[in-house]
Amino acid sequence: MLAVQGGDREAFATLYERHKGPVYGICRSLIPDRARAEDAFTDAFLNVLKKAHTFKPGRPVAPWLYRIARNRCLNLRREEGRRKTLSLDRPAGAAAESGESLGAVVPGADSSPDHKAARRETSARVRAAVDELPDAMREVILLRMFQGLSCKEIAAVVGCPVGTVWSRLHNAMDKLRVDLGELEDPGG
Repeated sequence: MLAVQGGDREAFATLYERHKGPVYGICRSLIPDRARAEDAFTDAFLNVLKKAHTFKPGRPVAPWLYRIARNRCLNLRREEGRRKTLSLDRPAGAAAESGESLGAVVPGADSSPDHKAARRETSARVRAAVDELPDAMREVILLRMFQGLSCKEIAAVVGCPVGTVWSRLHNAMDKLRVDLGELEDPGG
């Protein structure tokens, strides 16, 4: 990161290549519209160049970078003047590399038409329940479960103590358990 601060283009290219997947995932989580998310993604990396001087050496780069992306997305949402929902349809976290969506990670590997229909229904229920969470809870759930960030990384990204992240995760999971009840395993 010191090289990026010094204006080294190759260092920036390396930083971009290393973090483009997670940053894009965060943008797509926070802004479901693909074109707007791509704008936020581009703006986030432009902001990295503009704000490189604010990076404190010796600290991890990823949370700093993810926070810049998150803030850009939140600013775009504010500029739009209406609440946007977070998307669970797109690949995220570890699933992003294989292209899997939420529906692909629902338990069961049966590919029968009945099973596929049940999986779609379960995915829709989970997606709707997560979309109904308050913004703060939804954000930590998506960053933890679908981006694979640790609670410490989430705290750095959203700008709150780790204990607050744990509390939000716990409360979100409790709310999802109540809202979803017992999901039936579509595999039988």
